[in-house]
Amino acid sequence: MMKAKAGTLVKTTKARIGVPLGTVGLVVRVVADGTNGSPTWNSMDIPIAIVRHLSNGTERRYLFCDLEVAND
Repeated sequence: MMKAKAGTLVKTTKARIGVPLGTVGLVVRVVADGTNGSPTWNSMDIPIAIVRHLSNGTERRYLFCDLEVAND
């Protein structure tokens, strides 16, 4: 499982409505990573990346399995 933090350049591995496969974006923050100890909507503590797409500036939520690091 990929573990990324804010500032990581990523690429999508699955197409979504309005976001084609291979779109490049920047991880803005990670939500529900289990480190803050506060309860969230996500009872299983699955980390979710908030990604800002570089093409149009929109922010979307992704599971880490739908992303790959682009700056390797």
